[in-house]
Amino acid sequence: MADNLVTWLCRPTIFARPVTIVTMTLMKLPFLVPSVLVFNNAYIPPNPAPHDDEAISGGPLYERICPAIFPILQRLSGLIPCVAEIAVILAAYFPSPVSSRILSTLVHTGQLPDMMPNKYFILGTILVLIGCLGRLWCFRVMGRHFTHQLSLRKDHALVTTGPYDIVRHPGYAASWIASFGISLIYASPGSFMRSSGWLSTYFGRVVFGVWVLQVILSGVLSCARSISEDAMLRKRFGEEWVRWSKRVCYRLIPGVF
Repeated sequence: MADNLVTWLCRPTIFARPVTIVTMTLMKLPFLVPSVLVFNNAYIPPNPAPHDDEAISGGPLYERICPAIFPILQRLSGLIPCVAEIAVILAAYFPSPVSSRILSTLVHTGQLPDMMPNKYFILGTILVLIGCLGRLWCFRVMGRHFTHQLSLRKDHALVTTGPYDIVRHPGYAASWIASFGISLIYASPGSFMRSSGWLSTYFGRVVFGVWVLQVILSGVLSCARSISEDAMLRKRFGEEWVRWSKRVCYRLIPGVF
């Protein structure tokens, strides 16, 4: 099947297609490339891990494991299919022996996947950009106080401006938005994961399974963690936190939670 695909892709008539089709194929790149770059940056720790005397010790097991593992799993499982789709688009547009190898490795259906950007794909990339830019906004506003581990710096200040004037834990809310966007890119009709045959391979199923698992766990654990963080901040800042919580009533979703 792979040999037939390579032969079909490398035949001279590939350039006989109407220019509009080739242009539409490349139109995915302006959506995919920024999404990959901003998603990667949004899950890189913006600051070094806190010192032992600043980290909050004890607590549930997930507090000791998830901050180190989840960002890596999110980046890998979220980016691998997107990077693979970018590689397939470029390989199909610029035929060469290397391109043929890329296509035979990444496409498992014997024909090119649907590369037309449909409404689900466009919505997904928009949500990824919104969510990831929201996280980067949180990084900027929180400064050195933003860490993946629960911590209180020696000079810690209660940040209540910017996204923290909308909900009390906007970094988690923004991560939900980005995760939903990637999920649309992954699993919507015509997506690369579905139309390239990745889900019929062991590797593709593992990547997709890891993504689904971390989305579910991160949703549950971010709710639990937001409660823990509120308790930690209330204990540290007292009446200042109480005034903030009255003004910004919701942890993650305005009007809901």
